[in-house]
Amino acid sequence: MFHLFKKESICVQAPISGTVIALEQVNDPTFAQKLMGDGLAIKPSNNTVCAPIEGELILVADTLHAFGIRAKDGTELLVHIGIDTVMLKGSGFQQLHQQGETIKAQEPIITFSETYLHQKDLDLTTIVIATNAGSKSLGNMREGAIHTGDLLFSLK
Repeated sequence: MFHLFKKESICVQAPISGTVIALEQVNDPTFAQKLMGDGLAIKPSNNTVCAPIEGELILVADTLHAFGIRAKDGTELLVHIGIDTVMLKGSGFQQLHQQGETIKAQEPIITFSETYLHQKDLDLTTIVIATNAGSKSLGNMREGAIHTGDLLFSLK
């Protein structure tokens, strides 16, 4: 009976391996000031970006630099690959799933050419934010080295 009042938490997994940094350290004021939501960022060490949760793929940007997923409880996450990568208009990115598909956590969604993006001298920091967390707060926030699939943070 008391389980009716228990808040379910969402475990947000790292969509890419690398080094976790705080949003405030991201070289983009929109993310650093948490204007779109709270979360964490990862300086990537590979080139495959996976779903951080299970849910519906509700957005794949035309420029392939970002995607959004909605969990069963309605929580939405945005995964944004790099700073100013929108300017590439999709060059250097490959989409692996279509908007509207149901996705399992850790399914690859986007890959990118590390060589091509490094030649463009772009910051590849990958941002994961909860865009509509409402009364949910971030917990279990990870620091330092992380691997794809590790717990990045939880939402309660």
